[in-house]
Amino acid sequence: RIGADPARSVGIEDSPAGIASARAAGITAIAVPAGMTADEDFSAADLVVANILANILIDLAPHILSLVKPGGRLVMSGILQPQAEAVTKAYAGQIDFQPAEMREEWVLLHGQAHQPGSC
Repeated sequence: RIGADPARSVGIEDSPAGIASARAAGITAIAVPAGMTADEDFSAADLVVANILANILIDLAPHILSLVKPGGRLVMSGILQPQAEAVTKAYAGQIDFQPAEMREEWVLLHGQAHQPGSC
């Protein structure tokens, strides 16, 4: 224990074991799958972050969506402005996106996964 308040803490993890530990401690858990852990189950994470190129985000949409729990959040970056619409379409019907964040030619997309029974 380091004495940090779990309600004011965030765990950023690249493994399901780290996500489980953060959740067990009452800490918000953010999954950042890495190369060796990309195929693991991150469904317990509160937030999944994917910072890779747009074509890969599109190709991996079914897998990335499987990592986001119902009501969980997804943040994606590494997207150029002309590619943002195609990435958004790849996740349509599964993620309710907030307005995109832009910095120069780069776009950050973020939203929340649908809850069961939601439209």
